Formats: sequence, structure tokens, C-alpha cells
Amino acid sequence: MNAIVRGSEKGGRVNDLSGHLKAFDALRRGTAQFLSAEARITDLRPKTPWPAWTRKKGVYVFVRQGKVVYVGRAIGAKGLGDRISCQLQSTEDPSWAEVVDDDSVVIHAYYLANDEEWPLISALEAYLIRQFKPEFNKRAQ
Repeated sequence: MNAIVRGSEKGGRVNDLSGHLKAFDALRRGTAQFLSAEARITDLRPKTPWPAWTRKKGVYVFVRQGKVVYVGRAIGAKGLGDRISCQLQSTEDPSWAEVVDDDSVVIHAYYLANDEEWPLISALEAYLIRQFKPEFNKRAQ
């Protein structure tokens, strides 16, 4: 995956996210390594076996029609799967319900090879929110 943002305005468009991951890695100059995975929202519907990466701590990104619409993190006892599942069930906001009902949505996940370096997860989340200004991240407003 190679990431390119067209501008940093709200809802920046994305071709891919790995370029931003590489930029983030260069900024922190650490030894931690983020691994990546992605899944269509339809692959993560209830009663479907979820991939192993969903049990990891990390950052997840909802991409709809080429735009980052939400960036979240999973730290603590809950893994990416628990957090993504909560997002998929949170349909009180009609605009968000449209996102989670859209079968074309892709969820990108970034998780650490070594869970001991989990504080970097919050830093990556903040970095991606600043870069993309997703519509559904309140602090990006």
C-alpha cells in the first residue's frame, strides 16, 4: 500500500495509506514495526470468522469512496476486532449508519509486531487524524 493525500483539507482523499505509515515511522525513528492489513466491511459482518489481526492492538481506518472518514485506535484489553465491531454496531447517527452499511467501505488496520510498544498506537492515530481530518473524528473538526 502506498499512501497519497490530495491536500490536507477535511476528508483528504487517499490512494493508499502506507506512505503515511512510512512517514510516521521516519518521524519517530524507532525500532517498532507496524504491520498492516485490510478488509472490506462485508468481510467483517457478524457470524463471519475474523482474521487473526483483529485480536491485536492498533489503529484502524475506515475508507469510503477513496476518502478517510474515520480513524480509531484499539488499546488496552480490547483488540482491533472489538473496537471495529463497536463501530459497526453504532448506527445512532444516520450519516455514520450510511458508512457502516456501505459494502464498498474498506477498513485498513495497522498493528504492532511487538505489543509492548503500544504507546505508539495513540501517536499514529493522532498523526493520521491530523493528516486526513476525517469527517467522523470530532477532534479533526
